[in-house]
Amino acid sequence: PNPKPQTPNPHPLSKLFTSLSYSYSDKFNLRSRNEILNNVTTDNNFDIVIIGGGINGAGTLLSSSMNNLRSLLIEVNDFGSGTSSKSTKLLHGGLRYLENFFKPSNDNRNEDLKLVFESLKERNILLNIAPYLNRQIGLMISCQSIFEALYYYSGCMFYHFLNCIGSMNYKNRVNRPIFISRKQVNQRFPQMNNKYKWGVLMFDGQTNDSALVTESIFTAVSKVGINGKFNSNALNYVSIQKFKFDKNNQIEGLVLLDKITQREFEVSCKVIISTAGVYNDIVKKEVTPNSMNNLCFSEGVHVGLESEDNFRWRYLDRIDVGVLVPRTSDGRVMFFIPWENGLIAGTTDKFIYDLKPRSIETERVNEIYSCFSSYFPDSSNKITSVWSGVRPLIVPPYSDIRDLSTDSKSIKRSHSVQLEENLNFISVNGGKLTIFRKMGEEAIGLALKLLQKGELSNTLTSNLIGTFPYTNIKQESITDNDSYVEYHYTQYKDNFKLLTRDVSLYLIRRYGYRSLVITDIINRQNNKAEILLDNYPYTIAEVEFLCKYEMALFADDIINYRLPIGRLNQNDAHRIKNKIETIINNISNL
Repeated sequence: PNPKPQTPNPHPLSKLFTSLSYSYSDKFNLRSRNEILNNVTTDNNFDIVIIGGGINGAGTLLSSSMNNLRSLLIEVNDFGSGTSSKSTKLLHGGLRYLENFFKPSNDNRNEDLKLVFESLKERNILLNIAPYLNRQIGLMISCQSIFEALYYYSGCMFYHFLNCIGSMNYKNRVNRPIFISRKQVNQRFPQMNNKYKWGVLMFDGQTNDSALVTESIFTAVSKVGINGKFNSNALNYVSIQKFKFDKNNQIEGLVLLDKITQREFEVSCKVIISTAGVYNDIVKKEVTPNSMNNLCFSEGVHVGLESEDNFRWRYLDRIDVGVLVPRTSDGRVMFFIPWENGLIAGTTDKFIYDLKPRSIETERVNEIYSCFSSYFPDSSNKITSVWSGVRPLIVPPYSDIRDLSTDSKSIKRSHSVQLEENLNFISVNGGKLTIFRKMGEEAIGLALKLLQKGELSNTLTSNLIGTFPYTNIKQESITDNDSYVEYHYTQYKDNFKLLTRDVSLYLIRRYGYRSLVITDIINRQNNKAEILLDNYPYTIAEVEFLCKYEMALFADDIINYRLPIGRLNQNDAHRIKNKIETIINNISNL
């Protein structure tokens, strides 16, 4: 536990926005961090406390809110600041596991097929419940021969077949694979190595991973329960000081420290759910010291590249297309994908023995850029950012990590939701970004049994907070992200009158319906439409919105997690940092 500071040093935003109110913020039931903290400390009895504010914690809180459980999510740093914000930004089924399914030597083929089917189903659910944030993306598999292309085309068709089966209960938003001729490959990617003469264009999903975390959390936090109260609460920058146990050795509460105000407070709860990602074993040992470890760690490095216009192929003028490398020289999958007007390349897969802070190895960056250069030898794309995340992978229980195999590529991205024996403590382990909603449902289903509160509610059609309300048949017929965003820009054009079209489309694509809260800020104070940095769509009003309604407290968090700029260009992110710090200070002085 962190020692209690002797001299409190409150953050300048600890009393944020006590007097300002915007009409659309009331519509969405948006609350400030201070309001939520007061609610938590005033009424501190909870059904569930969720430890960890990454994507799995967000999915668990979302499911909890749909089941009218009084819950609190706590995160020691910023929401989504760990592995959840360091992914390849894809919602996908896992094509490589499908390939493993057909290998004669594979004894776990049924598990591979189940993982792919489950992920594809969840992918389509996410495309439906957040059509503003999640979108379809094309991925071209480049092949050196027509026989290789036919091999991958047949696999992608089976992949799409599984997708169609899993999408029978709701709208399918993903196109079927397309065979790409030699001529089309040359036209679409003129800089590609000419040894790749054929291709297969398959389709998957893409998201903004950091935004998916916060959109899910604030969907839950804004929901009013059947008792007329806000049942779901979330706080960042809160650390655990101590677990409290009753006479039966069950967890009855926690002593917490708000790192912003430096105040300790206590909460009572009936169930603890740990969604702390790579730290789950550490949290578990706090309550069961003799427990075995169940996780090992794999580091994945990504690089951001300058995006050249001749790399951008938009299928049917509305779907971005990247490149999928199905097998690198060391047997991994690699992606080169357009994202937020930039280009992402990755990822590596290296086993690591501990969670100590480490610098990104130049060798890993070179691996990625070497693979990229082998496909685009004449390209001049410069590296503009580098980042890495650590994946938690489930393995059989162990006491010494050095006894494990170091081939992390062979470890499946399966997940588990486990109840500790004779203890009201649930661990959510492993998994992947795409299935976070299902993992949260499973955790809440287990919690409901412990609480004896009935069956799990169906959350398949529960839209995220930014999804626009459906008002007509034309709106419901829209299946692609670009058309969805354009349609609502047209419908609400008067709200965006002080912004350029590009900035307006960016805000809708990022916040959906909630973008109208940002335009409210701008329409009341025109100067807040000011762009913070040329060639980027970020405004003063957006930063103000993030500070007030999404608990963004520090400039580093905003540039690294809340805005895409930290993943696109780290030099530009540092250029914008001082302006964001000025905005935060101005807000605190209101």
